[in-house]
Amino acid sequence: TSGIVPFHFESKHYGPVTFYDYSGHREYYSGHSEMLNNVTHHGCIFILVINISEESYFKSVLYWLKFLESSSNTQYHIIVVFSHSDKVSSKYKSECFETISSVKSPKIASVIALDCRYPSSTGELKSIMKSICH
Repeated sequence: TSGIVPFHFESKHYGPVTFYDYSGHREYYSGHSEMLNNVTHHGCIFILVINISEESYFKSVLYWLKFLESSSNTQYHIIVVFSHSDKVSSKYKSECFETISSVKSPKIASVIALDCRYPSSTGELKSIMKSICH
């Protein structure tokens, strides 16, 4: 994804919902904080999609956690989603979960791994989002 792309839809359960794909590309970082100031409000959910197969995954998580902490003064929740989990061993995946758990951020609502090749794997993410919203 290039830039910041909004996706709007009407949920029968939650009303109007907007997803913003902030894209993790460095060339767009400067616009992220300005956009966050305009769209964040009480109850935001940030979904950090991190490629677990990249060696720098932990640095990425820490960067975005610090960025969100410094850029948003509202109440929000973070769901860390490990993508590309099919490319790593179960042992490595477990180690990644443990590493993220050691961060101890009260903003992290959950850490999950998805196999993005299968849309049905999003069920856990949907369930977590529902529990946050209720």
